Amino acid sequence: MAKREDNLETRFTKACKIKGIRTIKVNPREHDGFPDRIVFNKPFGEIHYIELKNNTYYERTHNQKNWASFIKACGGIYFLLDGDEEVEDYIERFIGE
Repeated sequence: MAKREDNLETRFTKACKIKGIRTIKVNPREHDGFPDRIVFNKPFGEIHYIELKNNTYYERTHNQKNWASFIKACGGIYFLLDGDEEVEDYIERFIGE
């Protein structure tokens, strides 16, 4: 993950921690392309699968797109958050910081 994406992920996980929302990271070596974070959003009664991007030319890999399709087909809630603005919008809407 690029340095900029690391910063987005740090911001994201910090907001979750402050509000007591549980989030985990899956080992990417074991599950190539799986979303960056799984968020157990108890206040909403939902589990969110979050893919973070840093608002650059970098696009999702083939495996990332396949996981997104698989998650949605199974009724999962998938978010592609691309850059600061989308991360902040998610935090405001679903975490309430």
